[in-house]
Amino acid sequence: MATAECAYTEARLEYERIKVFAGDFPDLDDSIDARPYTYGGGELDEQWKGFHAIERALYRHMDFEAAIRFKKFLKRDVDNLCMVLQDDIDGKGTFSAKRNIGGIITPAYDVPVKKISSEEETWSDLSILIFRENVKGIWALLEPSMPHKREKNRKSLKMAYRAARDTLEYVVDRGNDWETGLNFKMYSEVSVYERKRISVNFYHLGRALVMGVMFCSREPFLDLGVPLLLAIGTQA
Repeated sequence: MATAECAYTEARLEYERIKVFAGDFPDLDDSIDARPYTYGGGELDEQWKGFHAIERALYRHMDFEAAIRFKKFLKRDVDNLCMVLQDDIDGKGTFSAKRNIGGIITPAYDVPVKKISSEEETWSDLSILIFRENVKGIWALLEPSMPHKREKNRKSLKMAYRAARDTLEYVVDRGNDWETGLNFKMYSEVSVYERKRISVNFYHLGRALVMGVMFCSREPFLDLGVPLLLAIGTQA
């Protein structure tokens, strides 16, 4: 069971890092990463599958066989996702740079608006993993455009990014390597003070992104999205 849980953690890392592109595959994202509340029947709905069905099987029920059954559906969807991303990389897909401006803003606001309640990784207790990889995905998509931004916007974006990252890396999850660490602090052990720090700094990051990306003219970010699919990682 421990091996299966480790595999689940590693898979979540990769997927959450490319969530900035989820606007280009909304149906697949719904199938891969939807929580039960998005379905009329909740956990009993036959359409609910994906990561969180596996999470429930492993961490709540400790049912390895059920996890294996859900894995085949997840693999099907991830294989389809890889084809979609490859088409985007090859210029044959439906990639929209405009959609992906929202793709870096939405995860920043999702953390303090809803993910702070641990609604995503309820059973695995891995919400810190989600926060960390969302920050990585935002920065991987944003960083190449930074030299072209106005100095004021560059400064505010860098400060907001560093505050969000530092809160996780040096306050909440210190001791867990930022790049490759899998020893995440359990979210149930995160104090109210630490949750407040996360919430405040992710709100600041979202606001900085709105001001520095949405309302920034001469924005070369729009042309950078497809090549960065490779940089962020399509192996999810």
